[in-house]
Amino acid sequence: MIVTVLIFIGVAIIMHIISVRKMNEAINETNGIIRTYHHLNVVKEAINVNMKLAILYMVLFGILVVLLIIKVMDGMPMTGAALALFLFGVITFPVSLHGKKYENKIRNMKVEADDPQIAAKYQDYLKQWSGAAFQLRD
Repeated sequence: MIVTVLIFIGVAIIMHIISVRKMNEAINETNGIIRTYHHLNVVKEAINVNMKLAILYMVLFGILVVLLIIKVMDGMPMTGAALALFLFGVITFPVSLHGKKYENKIRNMKVEADDPQIAAKYQDYLKQWSGAAFQLRD
């Protein structure tokens, strides 16, 4: 079971890396400032990747819990299942905290656009991002 847990941890870490890279690309391409619709779309793509991977992370965790319940029902000690969940959390939690730094950079980007619709759309994206959805809607 330890190999399975390590695979789940590895997948979770890879998902976090993908999300951080996409957000970092958006920050670098815009220099942290949204000036154009192109910049807004770059930020939107980064947020969408983050939202999708967050949902997939929850699904991954749910699958791990179901597998552990099945293993416990097959005779695995409950302490082993608890240890597996603890290990998953202890390893993925710091990785997710690292990702939060990039999320905060995206959330706190400046908008210096001539078109006020860009700022309004960015604020709408931030509002949607704080809710539960698979991706941003226009």
